[in-house]
Amino acid sequence: IPEENRNQYKPIEMEGLPLTAEMLKKYGAKNMIDVYWISLYNLKAELHFELHKNEIVTFIKSDYCDLILDQIKYVHELQNLYYSLTKEELVLAAMPK
Repeated sequence: IPEENRNQYKPIEMEGLPLTAEMLKKYGAKNMIDVYWISLYNLKAELHFELHKNEIVTFIKSDYCDLILDQIKYVHELQNLYYSLTKEELVLAAMPK
């Protein structure tokens, strides 16, 4: 391993944690059937996720418009998007006991 890179994995070899319905729930997304959403209070909008067989369609929904976003496949992409929109970290929701 080169001295400047002690990481045993190359970034290209690492994959992120897949975004799933279970992960959306862990981050506090509310749901109805195959649609999940996370409120973006500062924008008076919501991030919506429609779960389909092979993909998740993501869009921002407000009273004024719906904006379809590029596909989000991994949890870190959701975290990055949420931070970009709210300037707050997306944290795991408190799980009921």
